[in-house]
Amino acid sequence: MFVIKRCKTIVLLVLIMFTVISSVHAENYSVPTELKNYGNEIYTEARSYFGNRSFSGYCGTYVRCQLRAMGIFDNKFDFHGNGNQWYSNFENVAVTSGGYYVYRESGGDCIEKLTDNYGDNLSNIVLTFPIQSGYSARYPGAGHALVIYKLVDGIAYYSESFGFGGYSEGQVIAEDVESMMQRYQRRHGTPIGCVLLSKEKISIEGNIIAGISYCEDIHPQLKASLDEISNVMFIAEKFAGNSQTREA
Repeated sequence: MFVIKRCKTIVLLVLIMFTVISSVHAENYSVPTELKNYGNEIYTEARSYFGNRSFSGYCGTYVRCQLRAMGIFDNKFDFHGNGNQWYSNFENVAVTSGGYYVYRESGGDCIEKLTDNYGDNLSNIVLTFPIQSGYSARYPGAGHALVIYKLVDGIAYYSESFGFGGYSEGQVIAEDVESMMQRYQRRHGTPIGCVLLSKEKISIEGNIIAGISYCEDIHPQLKASLDEISNVMFIAEKFAGNSQTREA
């Protein structure tokens, strides 16, 4: 009887361990060789800026070393900070020292906003969460941050500052971005926001500004500005027409 109970206990513990491991393991998507090699190069160079040591979960340090290795920071480091400070770090930055343009979106749907506004094929995204793993909303600790190297058709390619679920530190992981966000939110809370860093200037996708023409789903602030310009031009044209009539 004692042996049966002991076996049941062992089986239960194994099931619990399997559940925990599964909950932190990213779904297995293949990583293109080119992107895998790129990630390895970035990780190796990032480590060189950290004395060739392991980052051991120091996510803020890993992010800044990655951005320097990626050429986004041309200076030694543009700025420092804990994981939950990286979104605010870019608040008043239009262009990084490496010449990358900064585009920020806030809140739990920040990734969705990026893809809605700038397309489904994006690179160089810094994602910021408020809560450090093992902490709480009341005592958030240092938060968490990571760099998504590429986001293509709903698949995020990124690496972490620590090993987990069979992945080693710095290894490029491919994961469905929706599943990834759900998993990270369970551990780190609703995202503070994300930052897209682009070598080229980009505009809101689907909105071609030619004269005063724009599509219906244009960004609200931009639409309001264009409406205002349109009204001013209408008044100016009307005034010009009246002036010509009087002169005639």
